[in-house]
Amino acid sequence: MKLLTINLRCEEPGLQERLNELGKIVKSKKPEFIAIQDTTIDTGKQIKAATWAQRYHFLMPPVRYETRNKPSVALLSAYPNEESKALQYDGAKPTEVLLRGYYVMYDKNRQPHVVTIATTHVDNEPEYTMIREKQLNEAMEMLDDNEDVWLLGDFNIIREIDGSVSLADDWKDAWMEGEGNTCASGDTYVPAKKFNDQK
Repeated sequence: MKLLTINLRCEEPGLQERLNELGKIVKSKKPEFIAIQDTTIDTGKQIKAATWAQRYHFLMPPVRYETRNKPSVALLSAYPNEESKALQYDGAKPTEVLLRGYYVMYDKNRQPHVVTIATTHVDNEPEYTMIREKQLNEAMEMLDDNEDVWLLGDFNIIREIDGSVSLADDWKDAWMEGEGNTCASGDTYVPAKKFNDQK
């Protein structure tokens, strides 16, 4: 199963360039699930209209008046969504939500298997390390009842401030489980360099 997660930084200059680069990556890697942070309703419309996005089902939290032009999260999947829910963190800003979708996949024997894919964007203020930790723990608690669950997102971990992150029991950092992967490796977007492998 291939998963991709990206923060589009929709309020910063160069959004169209980032969308173009995202399209190239999706065409090349063909992920089954894409988690997007920092997207708006208008950006979502652009994504849905893109040629590369036509194979995907698109999901965003319900639009509320006070958040209609604010950054949000989205999920794209190659599989139909069986059920979805947007969950608000306790005392959080309206845009700080967990978007969860249930998807039915089939193994090689055609047996159904439910997979939960979720995305979130936790508080990004550098000094709010306690809020980030609280929201990450809330997210894992919200998803704990699901057997096969993947949480993708922008957790805004600032190692110099937040230190090492300890996940709750039975949770693993899928990236760090991969052979040779480190916190400093992976694909990231730098305006001058576009998406680059940092290894």
